[in-house]
Amino acid sequence: MLPVYLGEASRRTDGALQPDKGAAILKTIAILLFISLSLFDTLHSQCSDAGVCSIGSPHSVREHSVGIRYIYGFGGAENGLTFNTVQVEASLPIWGDIRALIAAPWTNVAGPLGSANGLGDITLILSSPVWSNDAIELSFHLGGKLATGAVNEGNLAQAYQPGLGTNDLLFGAAVKHGTMRHGVGYQFSRQRSANNFTRLERGDDLLLRVGYFTHIEMAAVSLELLGIQRIHESTILRQSIVGGEEFVRLADSDQLQINLLGSATYLLTEDLRLAAEAALPFLQRDINVDGLKRVFSAAIGLTVQF
Repeated sequence: MLPVYLGEASRRTDGALQPDKGAAILKTIAILLFISLSLFDTLHSQCSDAGVCSIGSPHSVREHSVGIRYIYGFGGAENGLTFNTVQVEASLPIWGDIRALIAAPWTNVAGPLGSANGLGDITLILSSPVWSNDAIELSFHLGGKLATGAVNEGNLAQAYQPGLGTNDLLFGAAVKHGTMRHGVGYQFSRQRSANNFTRLERGDDLLLRVGYFTHIEMAAVSLELLGIQRIHESTILRQSIVGGEEFVRLADSDQLQINLLGSATYLLTEDLRLAAEAALPFLQRDINVDGLKRVFSAAIGLTVQF
């Protein structure tokens, strides 16, 4: 989801950054992203399209917004997959301090074997603050990823599909302390995709995110590290079996991922903001049967706050 922390920050003046300090922070972020880009050929990321990265995203629990963004991803030279997604997003009040985060993607996946496109899996998360004081705010998050996307589009393997084919449970917590934002999340996925080629059953994902957020006049910037640990190995259909089904585990499909995520948001008007973000990895991921691997991803979008 796009950062909307700016809306809260732009309406207050306490702790505002001086221009020289703000410039130093922007320079640091730019240097880190440049270093990561210089290692482009050896990096592999998984800022989980599976959905777990939605837990603890930098949304103020008091803000309500709707937005749209475009997301580009490249899966790497070994499979040649490219991902183009247009995603509608909303953060809406439900009851009291409880709000709903909703994301509905439309995705096109293209590669050497063909292309597939369509509605992807919709993510819905309920979020609520549970405790706060002048320094710390703690919030809980509970929801799921719904299997609304196709898994046999174009008669292609799972990696090409706009959907993952499973209904997953998402839950976690986030804490804000000054300019620091941290979160932990878990994605419970124990179903099997109906894809004709792989019948993939993914492992669960555990997320830990650590981030720094600040604002500079009409802009907000952030830098986060996201660690994603797949809890157990995934399994797929063994194609050589005749007269029955047998599933085999994919060795090393439970790898740890660590990704760097940088974002910047600019306030166009009091309620309209333009946001951009880019994600780059620090650890290699060799197994990509689920199609979640990226060597680079970036997004740009507009959000209206109300």
